[in-house]
Amino acid sequence: MKFAILNDAHIGPITSGYKFGVQRKVMSEGEKLLKEFVRKMNEEDHPEFIINLGDSIEDVNDKEKDIISYKRFLSLLSPLKYPLYHLIGNHDVRTLPQEEIAKILGY
Repeated sequence: MKFAILNDAHIGPITSGYKFGVQRKVMSEGEKLLKEFVRKMNEEDHPEFIINLGDSIEDVNDKEKDIISYKRFLSLLSPLKYPLYHLIGNHDVRTLPQEEIAKILGY
């Protein structure tokens, strides 16, 4: 059996990822890395399924922006040719209740 694990994508506004004025996360690379992940899974690795371990977004304590980030994360993964199963991380639920994420995921 061959499967892939994805975690800590932290998709969000490029201006997020700072703490005390120090950039802790390279937000500008997240989308590029996800697109490469999708390409590699579809063209090279061919897993039976993929598990997302969560922290899909870099929460910015703004529910509407976090919803946009979560939907953007899912749209980046939409070209995957394999089943994708999601767990929810602490960054995902900081402003989005689990029920909201379940709705976005279609659960």
